[in-house]
Amino acid sequence: MNDTTGNRRIVRVMADGCPCWGGVITSRVNGELRQHGRTSQMVFTPARLIAHISAVMTLEPGDVILTGTPSGVGPLAAGDMVEVEVGGVGVLKNSVE
Repeated sequence: MNDTTGNRRIVRVMADGCPCWGGVITSRVNGELRQHGRTSQMVFTPARLIAHISAVMTLEPGDVILTGTPSGVGPLAAGDMVEVEVGGVGVLKNSVE
């Protein structure tokens, strides 16, 4: 099976904790704001998620943990550029294939 999800890369790696608790999460599609929320609205803190996941598997540098998203999800089309930003962490930018 081919992985067609594209390149995933966060600008800054978090080695000593998560500076993002309470931070803003936004997503844009072709520059248009689609989602806006705060990490403090998550059911589980990023630290708790990391602790739980790392108890059952080894997390390596560059691993990405995907969670749910704020409201605003909508359709995407080939060629769309999606940017997800977590304040204090960085921006993840991918095109839709």
